[in-house]
Amino acid sequence: MSRSSLVDRLRSKRQLFFTLSALVGLAAATFSRARATNFRGYDEWVNVSLLSQGILEFPYANRPLNLIWSLPAWALFPDRLTGFLVFHVAWIALGGVVVFLIARRLLGGATLFAFLAGAFTIVWAPSDRSRLCTVQMILYSGCTFGALLAAWLMLEAWSRRKLVLAAAAVVAGAAAVMSFEATLAPLGLVPLLFLASGGTRAPHRLALWTLATFAFLAAGGLRAALPRWTDPERVAYQTGTGPDFAPGPLAVRTLKQLRRHIAPVVEYPPTVGAWPIVPMALAVFAVGVVVAARRPEAEARHAARPSPGALLVAAGFGLLWAIASYLPFVLNPDTHGGERMQFLSGPGVGVLLAAAAVGAASLVPPRGRPFVAGLLGAWVVAGGVMRTAALQTEWWDRKTAYPDQRRSLLELTAVVPDVAPGTLLIVVGSGTWPLDVTFHHAVRYLYEGRGVGHAIDALEYLYGLRFDASGAQSIPRLVLHRSWRELPTRHAYAAIVAVRENENGRVHLLETWPAELPALPPGATYAPRARIRFGPRLPRLKILER
Repeated sequence: MSRSSLVDRLRSKRQLFFTLSALVGLAAATFSRARATNFRGYDEWVNVSLLSQGILEFPYANRPLNLIWSLPAWALFPDRLTGFLVFHVAWIALGGVVVFLIARRLLGGATLFAFLAGAFTIVWAPSDRSRLCTVQMILYSGCTFGALLAAWLMLEAWSRRKLVLAAAAVVAGAAAVMSFEATLAPLGLVPLLFLASGGTRAPHRLALWTLATFAFLAAGGLRAALPRWTDPERVAYQTGTGPDFAPGPLAVRTLKQLRRHIAPVVEYPPTVGAWPIVPMALAVFAVGVVVAARRPEAEARHAARPSPGALLVAAGFGLLWAIASYLPFVLNPDTHGGERMQFLSGPGVGVLLAAAAVGAASLVPPRGRPFVAGLLGAWVVAGGVMRTAALQTEWWDRKTAYPDQRRSLLELTAVVPDVAPGTLLIVVGSGTWPLDVTFHHAVRYLYEGRGVGHAIDALEYLYGLRFDASGAQSIPRLVLHRSWRELPTRHAYAAIVAVRENENGRVHLLETWPAELPALPPGATYAPRARIRFGPRLPRLKILER
């Protein structure tokens, strides 16, 4: 290799490094105001409890790897919420990186277009509040990255004729599908990547790879759907509402989601919480644009920008990816708003917006095109970052369930520092816990399995509590017995500790049997203090430290 060729390769790799670094920096700036304590209040303590036991599966949703994207967060930051935020943002950033790599591969090294597509994937989710809910929604950011990684690896395997990359794609795709079956829909578009990467020149190879891709998708679809007939308990979560396949209403719901995702581009964004997040993000974005717009000599043989036809194809693919990503959600006629809707669809909308920006820039003389594309991109980035900051400030800072649940658990553990193994711990009068399962797993986690918790005034879900002459029985659903290692437990009245949470959030021990529960049978004894243990502070309370 000549010296000039070596220099060109080094310059190209340096450009790639700084471009990818700009995407990661953009994600960090975008979510710099986000908090790990953005709790919806439902699944967070369930996730924490399961991860502490090494459990990844949600058996009632038929998702054996539901928590696999949370596993690195828990492994590196045990008993802390910080890891969820770090890896949630990391999955979003890496999703943008993979979109960049796919676009760069397909469009002949069009680095600026690829950078815009990756940047928009990271920042543009204008109406999805759940994108800031890290502990619960890391599933969505993670499986989106997994689906994108599978698509990119398959494209690389096709382009470079390396079956080992195809095998890696199968692993990534399986992780995505087995954590969230909705990823099957956008992954169905992978054969279009083969087609766009010269598939017409090798029709027999294209047919074989397409067949293999659809075989994988069929296996994933069969695994997801078969329990509907063989074991309905394993898909109880998905079958809570019936899908509506009527073409007209389905199209309307899909178009509404697309409008929610794209229309804010032409609307003035909110400014609350924007300083200094937006200037930081724009500075990082500007560096990325400058680096991406430069053309190393080693790539001079490529077109400086995608052709109009290539842009049209890219925009069409982005639109199809977005629509395919909406479909598993909008089949449910009760789906409203943008909640959870702009994770899987985000890469498609990012590519669509990038094609629009580069296409609009092509109307000016060649020397001004990178500047115009960057200026249009800056508008999208500023709007996306401002909306993210506003959602944190105006929504999550005010409505997160974490402060109340943290206070409730601190109050509880102050009154009941520890319990004897096999204790049933009941809270009455609490409005803090929307689901009984949430309190159940918070207690299981903090007391390390020594206590079984139930919130009497919360909605009963996955667990039941029944009283009879000999005591109380905590009854998990049958589908949880093996996967979550949850079996029915029986507790004599003497093994029960009841506390009350008043309207001010204070918790106190009930020395006498609460009137809200069935009356004590003759001869039964309620002696809560005999079950309470005093000693060192519970180790896992450090998760509640600010």
